[in-house]
Amino acid sequence: MKSLLILVAMASVASAGPAMAADDKELYAQGTKHYDLGEYAPAIDSFRASYDLVPQPLLLFDIAQAYRQLRDCGHARTFYKSYLRNLPAADNRDKVERFIADMDACVATADREHSANPPALRAVVPRSRALLVGGLVTSILGLAATGTAVYFSNDASNQARYIESLCQFGCAGTDIAGVDQRGRDAARNAVTLYAVGGTLFASGVGMVLWAAFRSDEAITIAPVPGGVTVSKTVRF
Repeated sequence: MKSLLILVAMASVASAGPAMAADDKELYAQGTKHYDLGEYAPAIDSFRASYDLVPQPLLLFDIAQAYRQLRDCGHARTFYKSYLRNLPAADNRDKVERFIADMDACVATADREHSANPPALRAVVPRSRALLVGGLVTSILGLAATGTAVYFSNDASNQARYIESLCQFGCAGTDIAGVDQRGRDAARNAVTLYAVGGTLFASGVGMVLWAAFRSDEAITIAPVPGGVTVSKTVRF
């Protein structure tokens, strides 16, 4: 029984070996095809996947070559060094060492350019929320002013009716002077508050609609010789 189990296990391993090799060959063929077509990023993915199955040092060289073609000097240098570390007696060692020197120079140049031209800082300022809150508050104030205008309008009407009742059988101007003045004041206040309330309400609604269709503002700070420039972008 034990012998039978051993034979079954050996058969399983034997059957798994060729399948893995086939997968590795297929991935390598895909990577080579991508590389030949100038599709270096997919080539790197295929070579990496192939290396995961069978970690052959030559795959590290292929990955480094693809990174070099992408001008990703840092990654290319890393994989060239990994290749030589895993295959110290490589036939193309001199060539790879020249590649590493070229990548060192490329990385140094990129570092100098980065130091001389630091990237611009971009900050997004959220303004829409504040605008929305401000619009709602303004609209509420407009409604409150309009409500107060209605009160004064009713008061002016009440004063007018009171004058009519006083003068139903005749009256002197001095008798109704105070009532008439109160009515005039109420009417003036009503007109003023109607105008203010309508303006506030319309402005508030406009602010709410503006906030609904407006994206955030972006502020970009870019270094320039002798200082910095600050620019603001507003998208609608």
